[in-house]
Amino acid sequence: MKRLFSSFILIFCSCILLSGCTASDPNNTPEDNSPVVSETETLNTKTIYIRSVVDSRKFQKEADDRSLQVIPDDEKDVERVIGLKRNTLGMAIGTIHLHENQSVTGITKDALIKGLKNSDYSLIDKKDNLNADTLIAEVKVVKFWTWHTPGVWDIDINAEIEAVITLKNESSENKIQIKGSGKTKKNIGTEEAYHEAIALARDALLKDLKKKLH
Repeated sequence: MKRLFSSFILIFCSCILLSGCTASDPNNTPEDNSPVVSETETLNTKTIYIRSVVDSRKFQKEADDRSLQVIPDDEKDVERVIGLKRNTLGMAIGTIHLHENQSVTGITKDALIKGLKNSDYSLIDKKDNLNADTLIAEVKVVKFWTWHTPGVWDIDINAEIEAVITLKNESSENKIQIKGSGKTKKNIGTEEAYHEAIALARDALLKDLKKKLH
């Protein structure tokens, strides 16, 4: 009789253990020792607002150094000027412009937005959404220029972009200087060749921005 009772107890306990192992929580409630991740830890806390992008380039009336920014006094579309057209003797015969509906500040701003996003910053579009931790960026473009250097068989098309960014919030202020340069070789200096060099300089600018932000 005792042996029968013991067998019954053993079977009963086994059923309880099996039911405990196979039972599932319909709400998927984590156990007490399970790690719980807060929503705020998964959100990107770096936010930035680009307040302004200003063309602050300083131009000269003339210069033998082709890398210096020179435009004629009567130039009316300064925001699109990126270089001088020169003849074989190096004399200026016109200006090189960005494509229609493009501007120095517009290209720079678009590049900065791309670079900031690639550096895990969240861009804020409206000033009303700022908070105490939001970085405010004020950008000054100090160089955005392309020129060519004659060679024996080919010519080098060069470009340089440089900007100074002031980053500030309620507790701090910092300035960073970013630069990018590009060069390509061509048989002839078409305007598209200059635009290509500018694109290379822009890409280099983004790499420098990422380095300066980290």
